[in-house]
Amino acid sequence: MISVYSYGTVAAFVIGLVKVALASTSLVSLRSENMKQIGMYYDCLTGKYCDDKPSRWRFFGYTVFMLTLAPLASWLSVSSAAWSWLRWKATHVVPPDEVKRLHYRLAHVPMTKAQMIVWQEELSKALGLVGPVRTGGSDRDRDPTVLVIDPGEWFRRVRVQPENTTMEFYQTTPDREVFYYSTYEYRFEKDELLVRLREDRCESYEGSEWSVRDGVVLESDLRERFGKNTLFGGVEERVADLHRKVKWHAHASILVRLFAMKMHPELFKYAEIMAESRGELQRIGSSVEKSLAEAQRLGFAIVEDEVGVTFRFGSEWSDSEKKNAEETLSLAMEDSGTTFNELSAYKRSRTGLLDLINS
Repeated sequence: MISVYSYGTVAAFVIGLVKVALASTSLVSLRSENMKQIGMYYDCLTGKYCDDKPSRWRFFGYTVFMLTLAPLASWLSVSSAAWSWLRWKATHVVPPDEVKRLHYRLAHVPMTKAQMIVWQEELSKALGLVGPVRTGGSDRDRDPTVLVIDPGEWFRRVRVQPENTTMEFYQTTPDREVFYYSTYEYRFEKDELLVRLREDRCESYEGSEWSVRDGVVLESDLRERFGKNTLFGGVEERVADLHRKVKWHAHASILVRLFAMKMHPELFKYAEIMAESRGELQRIGSSVEKSLAEAQRLGFAIVEDEVGVTFRFGSEWSDSEKKNAEETLSLAMEDSGTTFNELSAYKRSRTGLLDLINS
């Protein structure tokens, strides 16, 4: 005759089997893949997402515990599972329809990192919450001196070395066959970042080609290499641009300036850097909203992608109508503190600022 203990053991084993099945499904779900975009990983022990990536042995240990050790506790394990369910039932609140829609998208639509950032903003708005969103994991191995400027095909990053006040920019082509390196010396005048180019080179499988060494523009090499034209225009324009860069000048990127300031706590207070970063986020959001409203009023077609937005003329517009609309939109954007170039990559700028705030 089967004892009461044996019934409890079987019940606990079945409950454990269901839990393991649910955990394994969650681990490989599209929801988990989307959450990984912002550095969040499913933890089978808690049933929640955390920013510390669990080892593969954790799931193995969880499975062994639920299918071998937990059943030995018989009705104690069953009682524990029942209590957990009753506690969840008592505290469970039916979410609003908008929140349900967002969670459905999370579970059924593949999303990029940029889309996950927007998803978090929409969820915070639906829940009435205020605060920064996650842009990635708290990777302990992440180099704090490196800022990724563009994570896309034309990958670009900068490494700031405060000990010798230099910053090295690195960029690669989509096919990862050509690599560009530019080293700048930098200094601050109050909170303005001034830089000058010290080295500029291009590396490929064919070797290295230098444009600037020790702050000297290699004009002869450039003219011999490119002739009259370069990839980015005439060689004389390229030489003139390099001559400008080897002299002290203000760096145009606000994100790079704030990141470099963060590397110098002896000069700048952390709270001030964060305040300016959040202010810049607010400025970008306000500028985008005003520019999009004006573009819609003028009848532009708005094209949005993962990086930003661009505008297209109406198909029936005449040349004069195109010119007038472009000038009107350009003036409106200037009044709101933005440009066509900034709007075309505003999502990338926003992601970089959020990374800076959350790091």
